[in-house]
Amino acid sequence: MANYEHSWSSMTAEDESMLEMLETIARTLATADVPLEQFHAEAAPGQWEFVLPPAWPIQAADMLIRARETIKRVANSFGYHATVYSRPSSVHPGNGGHVHLSVNSVGKPENWVRKAESFFAGIMSHMPAIMAFSLPQDISYSRVAPGLWSGGEYACWGWENKEVPLRRIEENHFEFKLADGLANPYLTLSAMIAAGIDGMRSQEPLQGGDCVTSASELSPGERQALGINTILPKSLDESLINLERDLALRILCGPEIISTYVLVKRTEAKILRQMAEDDRKNWLIARY
Repeated sequence: MANYEHSWSSMTAEDESMLEMLETIARTLATADVPLEQFHAEAAPGQWEFVLPPAWPIQAADMLIRARETIKRVANSFGYHATVYSRPSSVHPGNGGHVHLSVNSVGKPENWVRKAESFFAGIMSHMPAIMAFSLPQDISYSRVAPGLWSGGEYACWGWENKEVPLRRIEENHFEFKLADGLANPYLTLSAMIAAGIDGMRSQEPLQGGDCVTSASELSPGERQALGINTILPKSLDESLINLERDLALRILCGPEIISTYVLVKRTEAKILRQMAEDDRKNWLIARY
């Protein structure tokens, strides 16, 4: 979408020209059993965020796929092409597919917050491998950088901090920001849950925070004091290597799934890298 009088959470004259389409999207999603919690303008030209309601993991992934297909078809009927491509413009933050995840304990037993923290500590420990699923294309890694509200460069967490990969919203509720719309949501959630289970089994403490700014802005001593020690992968190749080496995820997710996924992604990447940059971008936008 090309829209240059557009800004975060606003409604400009050009935005109003899209209002009928947006309202049609919201009504159509409701009939498809996807009741939006809200939608609003995002920061980049023509960029909108649609917030889906909470659901169990499988139902949430099903709902996400249904929502994206519905949005694309409604947009097409109005003469637009909707895309979740990671970085349509190099001068704007781009598109994410952030995952909100809550861990709840029946009856709130003793130390339930600590147990929830162990779940997210597992995600923190296995984050370099999880990224092979959540950021599955070369272009995805253009957003592993500070200043883009996409999680930054280090494995860490912080209360209501959009410059960390794990934004803590409540004691048991985090937002995982290092995911985009090119990812398979079923595999991404599987890896995240497997990592969380591993963290709970080992009663891993949650470290790497509370980070109140971008970890890249901290001194080495400040990062060390918070337990921020892991620099995140900057390429698909690097994250796939981390996935292959992560024995806990291999066991919990299934070795056949991991081996097959790595083979498919490397083969796909080889084919896409043979394309000219613009052709590769257009290929992905057409499909996502």
